Amino acid sequence: MKTTRALLCGLFAGGLTALSGPALALDEVSFGTNWVAQAEHGGFYQAVADGTYEKYGLKVTILAGGPQKDNRALLLAGKVQFFMAGNMLAPLNAKA
Repeated sequence: MKTTRALLCGLFAGGLTALSGPALALDEVSFGTNWVAQAEHGGFYQAVADGTYEKYGLKVTILAGGPQKDNRALLLAGKVQFFMAGNMLAPLNAKA
């Protein structure tokens, strides 16, 4: 499980270029954004819409953040596997 999470962290951080082909089964992951949907998040939503994540074996659910949503707390509770923040220290500290 840790190996899968490490691989997925690398994919989100460095893009999908690390994979050479599709996985045999879709791995379901949730990704929490730091705010409501906006232009900066467009690539993540586009990858869901056009099937890019599925092509590489991921079924990604995006949970938009906002003033009434605390996706960092969802990361701590294990409800999301990935969390977008203003910097990477907050999600890494939360996970630690």
